[in-house]
Amino acid sequence: MEHLRADGIIVFLHLEIATLLSRIRNYKTRGLVKSPDQTFEELFHERLILYRKYADVTVSCGGSNRNEVCANPQRIKSAITHCTLNLAINLLYSEV
Repeated sequence: MEHLRADGIIVFLHLEIATLLSRIRNYKTRGLVKSPDQTFEELFHERLILYRKYADVTVSCGGSNRNEVCANPQRIKSAITHCTLNLAINLLYSEV
């Protein structure tokens, strides 16, 4: 994941598991990297830990469909701006 961070900001578009379950109808044939007997719930919780760990910015997308998220880039831009500002402040006040 560090190679991704080197090229930019990592944005996690978060959805609750119930929303994802309602959208994914072909879990067994979708081509997700998972253990053969791993349930969707197990995969979700396993990855959620990683997404939260590595994300620079988390944007809650609950209640929004894909088109609504894409139609409102200001929401994501604001989150990234906030993250960048915090990073700049941390760098400014860190010991050199």
